[in-house]
Amino acid sequence: MKSVVSRCIFIPVLLIATICSPLVLYGADTENDKSGAIIKYIPPKLGAPSVRTGGGTRGNSGDAIELTVLAPAHTGLSSKTQPSLCWYMSKASKLKIEISISETKAARPLLEKTAEINTGGINCVNLKEYGVSLAVGTEYKWFVSVIGSEENRSKDIVSGGAVIVTEPSKELANKLSASKGIESVALYAKEGYWYDSIEGISNLIKQAPNDKSLREIRASLLEQAGLKEAADIDRKM
Repeated sequence: MKSVVSRCIFIPVLLIATICSPLVLYGADTENDKSGAIIKYIPPKLGAPSVRTGGGTRGNSGDAIELTVLAPAHTGLSSKTQPSLCWYMSKASKLKIEISISETKAARPLLEKTAEINTGGINCVNLKEYGVSLAVGTEYKWFVSVIGSEENRSKDIVSGGAVIVTEPSKELANKLSASKGIESVALYAKEGYWYDSIEGISNLIKQAPNDKSLREIRASLLEQAGLKEAADIDRKM
């Protein structure tokens, strides 16, 4: 009799642990997908060429800084007119960090502001902070620059990506309204909304910075976008 009772208690505990674990494979076809991704990012079928630019290193070996935006090689989707934009910087710097955004065909930037963040690792800014909104259906290029010299901007370290705001389908909107946390991140990634998925997982990490499983999820997404160095750093933090 005792053994039967213990099984009845033990099985639900295992089920709860499995359901609650953020390392469950969300949005992936576990039979056909062999990538090992925790959350599968499925790029939108835009047919666009590579748009991620720049980055790399400047300076001598002792003070070199590596910079790259957390953007896919293609134009990434956002469901929000005020998305968060994130980047990786190899270490803290006293140099100014500038964020700029322009419509693809516009002569003047929509935004050109100094960011108040200059720490190493992964950092994000939300366009709400600058009072800037993006138009639905318009492609924008955005850049992060580490300004080496105000007099000679050719020495800047610059990395950039592209974003376009598209409204989610009614079906996806309904699913998102009924989800939260990791489940929302997985839904966005599965439907090709790169910026929403990175913003979502980054916000969760901000709430629980010591949760290694959350950082593993973000690192997996970064690797899928070809951002291996940023992913490696995330796993070490």
